[in-house]
This record gives sequence, structure tokens and C-alpha cells, in this order.
Amino acid sequence: MITVLFRVNGSADIGLGHVMRCLTLAEQLRQFSVKCVFLSSTSNLSQLFSEKGFDHHNLGLISNTEEKGIEQEDAEQCLHFISEYRVDIMVVDHYGLTEVWDKYVRPKVSNLVVIDDLVSTVHQCDFLINSHPQVKPEDYKKLVSIDTKLLLGHDFVLLRDEFLKKRDMAINKRESTTTISKILVSIGATDPNQFSLNVLSILNDIKFDGDVILLISSECQWIHSIKLDQNFSFVLDVRINTNSVSDLLVDVDLAIGSIGVSSWERCFLGLPSIVLVTADNQLNLASYLEIEGLAYLASMETIADKLYSIVNGKIVPSYKDIYSKCFQLFDGKGAYKISKALLLNGLNIETLTYEDSDDLYRWQNQDGARNFSRNSMPPSFSEHDNWICKKLINPAVRMWVIKLYGTNVGYVRLDDHKTEEEVSILLSKEFRGLSLGRKSIAFINRQSRYKRVKAHVHPDNLASVSLFLSCGYILKNEKNLIWQEI
Repeated sequence: MITVLFRVNGSADIGLGHVMRCLTLAEQLRQFSVKCVFLSSTSNLSQLFSEKGFDHHNLGLISNTEEKGIEQEDAEQCLHFISEYRVDIMVVDHYGLTEVWDKYVRPKVSNLVVIDDLVSTVHQCDFLINSHPQVKPEDYKKLVSIDTKLLLGHDFVLLRDEFLKKRDMAINKRESTTTISKILVSIGATDPNQFSLNVLSILNDIKFDGDVILLISSECQWIHSIKLDQNFSFVLDVRINTNSVSDLLVDVDLAIGSIGVSSWERCFLGLPSIVLVTADNQLNLASYLEIEGLAYLASMETIADKLYSIVNGKIVPSYKDIYSKCFQLFDGKGAYKISKALLLNGLNIETLTYEDSDDLYRWQNQDGARNFSRNSMPPSFSEHDNWICKKLINPAVRMWVIKLYGTNVGYVRLDDHKTEEEVSILLSKEFRGLSLGRKSIAFINRQSRYKRVKAHVHPDNLASVSLFLSCGYILKNEKNLIWQEI
């Protein structure tokens, strides 16, 4: 099993932005049967990870910081879990960890991945991810090595699946909105400075008479001690730890929120918002959103006037201009693109041996695996065993197993027909969608003895037909495609 270990930073004081975006990546990786485990130095996050179905370990108190340094101590604790779980990929999302930490961890994993926002810290890593739309490769020229793979910009924004599923609904909602009658207030999961309370007071002062939803996490230190039952001019609905953020973003007409992952969630669903800068490292992104006409930027001093103008439709850019630009910004598939890049970086294709035959038998019996086979009936284990033994000693047959980080995920075969060879491909159902078919066909074409390969594909198997055509194969007749090196 492929295993990914996350080292994340998050608390009531600094917020849960790092944690939530790493959870999004972990949920996508889990769709490819990847085991994800989390490490943090905050024990009260355990319930959050447990609710999401992930193992979590709290790093112990630093005991030798003067002698070793905090980063070395942290790294040594991480190394324990790397060994215990036999980790393949390590993801770190923590502003306080630098190349000092990296140099201990990187040699012990196949890939070290850094998620960054600051563009100011030197790292020794295999991948660096920064989804800021204006960051460029040259910005990291002196911060990472030339071999580091950079995943930069909108394409790598980490959004959960729930947002992708609500896109069409959001488009219909925005196009039918004529007045601002429902506002979402969401200024960070923990909002340690109580900006939310100030916003509620301002909404009351301008006599907003619609509905207001306050979205907050149970990790917020003040939410259980503040009474919110006063007579506001609006109807207040407090949501704690909601599991349907995308539903809220579609339902409301305007959001007042902070900068970070939530900014992209609102943009993707076309929700116009007033963004409040709550930390210095948010200024750059906040300015970008305002300059590009993707959101309204305000401070606590200016938000009252801005809110009054927006609610009354007297502000530039217009509501429609904002949601139109937001919908054109990015496709929201960043988690998938990152997962694909990380997993394919562990791709190897090796000669198949008898020890791999059990996996091959399992793949042949997965649902739908034989829908378009010449023989639609799955073999018994004894039939399969007899077949694989014959194939392994047949000089006219060559077989390879496809591996990701040492885990078998599929196989390819070439059968020699004297003047051409025939290719067969079978992938584990869990790992489809990673372009393994395309990679495998490219490998097979290079291995071909005659530089001429035939693929026998059922005409109803449209996905496979499309795959081979995209790899340069030509449809010879109804069931056969041919590739030949020119």
C-alpha cells in the first residue's frame, strides 16, 4: 500500500487553513487507495482527523530544543512515524519548518512535498506547491534546487469534491440573484481576534434585515462563551462544524470572509465576497483579488460603507462582473492534479514474475474488468495459475508489472505474432484515472521488437478506443487499432 504522511500546523490561534487543505489532498489520495496519516503538535485536532477517517498522532513535547534545535527534534519524531508506517511520500504544510528539517526527512522518503505560501523559505524537497495565481518559477530560483518540481498557480488550488459537484447549481443561483438577502460571515475557522462579532455589529448598525449565517469551528475559543441571542436587525443562524460548506456558499448571496483556501472556494462557486485581511501574509492575495475584480477588499474601518453600498447595488465592480470573472478563473481540480503528479513520480514498469500473479488474478476479477474481454467469464484461480505459468515460459510472450512506489497497480503484455505484436493492458480499478494507460502504451511502443503493435479493442469500449487513438494508434478495422513507428 502506498502511504503518505502529512506534517501539518494548525491551532485555535493560527487557524486551520493548513489542516483543511491537507485534508482535501488526503481525501483525493484516498480515492486511489492511498493510506494517509497526519502528524501535528496540537492534540485537540484528533477529533477532526478521526471524523474524516484518518489516523492522527500528536508529536510529543520538545525536550532537547537547546541541544538539538526545534526543527531537528521535530524531524526526529517524524522519522519514527516514517519508519513505522513505511512512508512513501511526506507532505509538510508548516511555516516553521525549513531546509533544516528537510535534510533529516527527505533521505527517508521517496518524495518530500512542501506546501508553501510565503516564497521566502529555503527548502530541500522534491515537490513544492504554491497555488497563488501570481507566483512564478523564477520566484523560487534561490529557494529550491533545480530538480524540485514546482506546482504553481490556479491549477493547483486544493478544493474538495463537494465544491466541484455544486458548480452548475451555483451558476444558476448567481444568474437568478437580484438582491442581497442572505449573507455568510466566515472569517477563519477559529477567528481568534473576534472579527466575526465586529461584522455582526456592523450589519446590525446598517440595519441589514435579511438572513445572516455565521460559520465557525468548534476549535474557536470564544464561540461557546459569547451570547448571540440579542435582537439583531437580521435573523442570525450560527453553524458550528458544518459538513456542507458548499451548500452554504451556493445558498447565500454574499460572503464576508478571510483570505486563504476559503477565498478559492467562494471564487469557484461564483460567490461575491468582501475579503478581510487578518494577517500580513494575506495582503498579496487580497490585493490580487481586488485588482482582478474577483472580490471586494475592506478593512474593519471601511467595511460598513462597503457593505451598505453592496447591499444597495451601488458599487463597482458590479455583483454580476464579480461572479462572471470568478467562474472563469480555474477548473477546481487541483487536488486531482497534485495527486496525479505525486503518484506518477513513483512509477516503475518491471518484468512480471510469478510472485505478481495473485494481483493479476485479483484485477481480472474486479467489477467490470472483463466487460469487453474476448472471454467475459473470469477464470478460476487454478485456471489463472495454469495460464500464468504457461505465459511465463513462452518466449513469444513478454509481460511487465506496473508499480507505483513498489505497489503493483497493473500489468501490460506483448504477444509476438512474427511481424507485429499485440498489446494487452489491465489496471487495478483503484488506480484508474492517473494516465497509467497512456504511460504503459508509451512503454510498450518503445519495447516493441517490430515497432508495430496491434490492440484488439471492443468497439463499445469507447474509453480504450479513445486512449489508443490518443497514443497514435490508427483504427484498422472495427476491433483493431495499429501503431507503427514511422
